[in-house]
Amino acid sequence: MAQRKITFALFCVLLALLFLCNPMAAADINRDSLAQALKEAPENSLQRAQILQQLSSSYREDAPDESIFYGEELIRLAGGLASSDLLYLGHMSTGVAYAIKGNFPEKALRHFIAAVDIAKKEQGEEWALRQVKSRINIAGVHWQLENIGPALAYAYENVTQLKSMDEPLTLADAYRTIALMHRTAQVYDSTFIYLDKALEIYEAEGEYHRRAFTLATLANTYQKTGLHEQAREILYQARQHALRHQDSTLLRDTYQGLSSTYLQLNRMDSAEYYARRLMDVANEKGLLPNLAESYKLLSEIFSTTSQLDSALHYHKLYSETREQVISDEKARVIQEMDTKYQAREKARENRELREQYGQARFRNTLLAVSSILFLLLVAAIAFYYYRLRWKNAELKKLNEEMSNMHASQVALMHEKRHMVSLIAHDIRTPLSLIQINTHTLAHSTGLGNEEQKDILAEIEQATKDIDRATLKIMEVENKTKPPISFQSAPFDLIRVLEESIREFTPFARSKSINLQFRTSKETEPITGDPFLLRHIAANLLSNAIKYSPPGKKIELSFRDNGHEIAFSVKDQGPGLSEQEQQQLFQKGKTFYSGNNNGRHSLGEGLYLTHRYVEAMGGKITVESKTGHGALFTVRLPKEETPPAGGPYARREE
Repeated sequence: MAQRKITFALFCVLLALLFLCNPMAAADINRDSLAQALKEAPENSLQRAQILQQLSSSYREDAPDESIFYGEELIRLAGGLASSDLLYLGHMSTGVAYAIKGNFPEKALRHFIAAVDIAKKEQGEEWALRQVKSRINIAGVHWQLENIGPALAYAYENVTQLKSMDEPLTLADAYRTIALMHRTAQVYDSTFIYLDKALEIYEAEGEYHRRAFTLATLANTYQKTGLHEQAREILYQARQHALRHQDSTLLRDTYQGLSSTYLQLNRMDSAEYYARRLMDVANEKGLLPNLAESYKLLSEIFSTTSQLDSALHYHKLYSETREQVISDEKARVIQEMDTKYQAREKARENRELREQYGQARFRNTLLAVSSILFLLLVAAIAFYYYRLRWKNAELKKLNEEMSNMHASQVALMHEKRHMVSLIAHDIRTPLSLIQINTHTLAHSTGLGNEEQKDILAEIEQATKDIDRATLKIMEVENKTKPPISFQSAPFDLIRVLEESIREFTPFARSKSINLQFRTSKETEPITGDPFLLRHIAANLLSNAIKYSPPGKKIELSFRDNGHEIAFSVKDQGPGLSEQEQQQLFQKGKTFYSGNNNGRHSLGEGLYLTHRYVEAMGGKITVESKTGHGALFTVRLPKEETPPAGGPYARREE
């Protein structure tokens, strides 16, 4: 857990250093003025994008959610502006905010990877360096998650690219990062190798400050591996640098490291000397944490040399100082939490204001559009009113009887033509069954006599259906009045459904689809047209098999609800959108399914099914979601009562 916290801290520091170099990120940004400027900035403008980037950067530390909001807005806007620079900055800023937030590392990775892809598409040394920065952040997230393998892979990729660029210090930093990763994985040989490479570059470039801190890291690694003599030599070099450049921070670290090293080497005089030097520097600078460490070291030294009074004295000082450090740390954390809380409250208020502003803007837009439409409507009504008055005198001269006769003939013609089209559609299903069964007879050598008889019986039934459909066509063509008669007689609904299952079993078997039939109980015969019922079931089963992927299941179920009966066909096909469901039973609508070999369906079968169900006084409904199949349910009254005035007329037999 401690190692994980150290890793996370290093990672956050790395991210912070990376983005402090961004010229658009400033710690003292006035968020209120930026928010006001954002309201006044034109939509889809470069000015708005720059303000979004500044807002995202300003909220990143204390309100990452708000930073994410502005960063994602920047990404959306930059995509519309086709600006690679803004798009890169948007992904980087949003990724850093997700990384700081901590609980969505996969989202941080997604944004950093997107930033790398953007940088790879551009040319120039600056974009090459941006690739490096993006990969550093990706490696940092993997490091945070303790995925050392992927972290090292991205770090090595950076080293390969930096070797071809004139960026020696960045290359040295990459070596040092790889060394720290290896140290986290406790691969110390590789740690030493990459720290030495970094030190060589820092020495050659005269970067003594980074070299000194790298020496401190190297000394700490030697201490971890028990090589205390080597650690002592390295710490002496770091101490000389700190004294030469008056670097008090590095000096404290080297004093503490030297005291610890001499303590391990059992050289108590030197250990005490450097512990006291650490104590002097800490007292001079008022640094309680370092002072506490010096007391702790002195207590350990005197305890080792059996000077128990001195050891106890410094242990008490250590305890008191440590308590003060903890108290100061608590106060600092409370102050930091209070600051973050205030920032988040401010961010919440900004979100509420944005929502109110958006709602008001929507209402104003809606009001303006409504006003324009109302004015257009008034103008159109006035125009047509005067136009109708002008033509009214001529329209009254027309012969109403001729108009009515013409309208009646036209309606009859359209009705007959449409009914012929619908009934012809029904012929396709038995034809398909005949084709499938004949194919089965021709290519299946292992069929028994009973199976061949069943197939031939299905072919015979299909030819009868075709014959009845052609008779219907002739009947419609010979009609001189719109209504078409249908049979009204008692029949066994379950038997009709079972026959439909048998008819479509070969079709389903050809796609490895399992047809199942469920019924709750036996039912009494109902009154209606078995021919229509047969076609209703056939159309629903045909569609279900046609649009279901191979290997799926189709379930036909039946239930008796007392005053009505119902049966359903449920498939596992691609499903239907809400818009398709609204237009499903309309005349002449065209639908498309990816599982139907790319073919379009005219939808005439479902329109015909809907007309048949209404003719029998029933209702048909559909329940579906895209990607989750469809459920068609037909409900019929036990005593069939077709709607009056429809395209069908009762004929009792």
